[in-house]
Amino acid sequence: MQFSTQGFAVAGSETPVRATGFNYALESAIAATGGRRDKSHRKGSVPVGFGALVIGIALLWIGLVLNDIVEGVARGVVGLVAVLLALRAVERFRREQVVGGVIIAIVAAAAAVFAIVGPLDRVGKLVVVLASLTFLFLAIDRVGKVVRGEQFDTGLNLCFLWLFLIVFGAIFAGVLPLAEHQDTTKTISVPGNARPDLFSKHPLGTNNFSLDLFSRSIYGARVSLLTAAFAVAISLIIGGTVGMLAGYFRGWLDVVVGLLTDSVLAYPALILLIAIITVLGRPEQMGDAIVKVGVGLAIISIPTMVRLSRANTLVFSQREFVLSARSMGAKNFRIIFREIMPNVALPLLSYAFIVIAVLIVAEGSLSFLGLGLKPPKPTWGNMIAEGQQATVLKKYPHIPMVPGVVMFLTVYSFNRVGEWARSKWDPREAKV
Repeated sequence: MQFSTQGFAVAGSETPVRATGFNYALESAIAATGGRRDKSHRKGSVPVGFGALVIGIALLWIGLVLNDIVEGVARGVVGLVAVLLALRAVERFRREQVVGGVIIAIVAAAAAVFAIVGPLDRVGKLVVVLASLTFLFLAIDRVGKVVRGEQFDTGLNLCFLWLFLIVFGAIFAGVLPLAEHQDTTKTISVPGNARPDLFSKHPLGTNNFSLDLFSRSIYGARVSLLTAAFAVAISLIIGGTVGMLAGYFRGWLDVVVGLLTDSVLAYPALILLIAIITVLGRPEQMGDAIVKVGVGLAIISIPTMVRLSRANTLVFSQREFVLSARSMGAKNFRIIFREIMPNVALPLLSYAFIVIAVLIVAEGSLSFLGLGLKPPKPTWGNMIAEGQQATVLKKYPHIPMVPGVVMFLTVYSFNRVGEWARSKWDPREAKV
């Protein structure tokens, strides 16, 4: 394996510094913390990725199993971060970026102090697990770029993987070997408020009713995902159709539709949702929750779809293929549904991923406030609500944190996938 002997150039000089000894170590540390590195070192991605994988697995094992040495390892990890930040500060100073160098140097000093006297006996496990996840991400990134090229987006692909896993688990939850998620009569002998232990029957712990948090998170995904998907489907059909009609015919129809959408958008969304659920009644079963909450979420998301559909219709209605169809005598509804709709559908579908993410949070908010599915039937919102008391949050932080992290990862993944879809399908975002 051959590495380039050229490193980075010192500020104010055109002669590159040979990447040997300290310079090579500094260059590697700068690259690890986000700095520039010679592209000729890309061949080292496979061994670097394998090394990061081994370190990540080792740190994960330490953080989850070897409790006796967690604090010491955590201090070493924070100390290593301080060293990397210090090297990054040196690199900024060499480029004469004084302000950035001073800020990074201050952060490095704070990290060093925290590594020495910080309360890592309390948060050491969290620090080690986060460090392990960072190394695992680095391993996937380095190997992925070798296999698929520099265009490989590690974060986006991990988002696709997470959405696949969460949807797969929600669909096949009934046949997966999961612990009890709802019936408290079957968990009398199970310890309550058990802390997460990946090598036990309850890898993410239990709540105060001894129900398994992992299985509740999977079953809770059914309610959140189906409710959001149902609401988006309604808003796509109704909002997309109304928006196309308003954008194509304009005139009084466009004025009336604009007035209605502005009125709905001007009303606070959460207050409107609470009013709708109050009228429809609090759901008792999962089917009722999907329909009742889904209808409420659809009502507040239809105006957004109407505006987006109308804006795209205004663009496509002036295109050559529409003018050609009109000159050939095609009727208005044929032009709308045969010529315009296929072009408007893709931008709407790309935006639908982002709307799903927003509606998942909205559904969780309703459940958190006690207006969603009643416990012990799980949703992510009522699972988070189980830890809203200060005593529970302080003694058993995993009870609200587990569903909170699952919701965060799902919402973030939908947002990332939605942005990717918009860059591919939305003519206003796509690059020619």
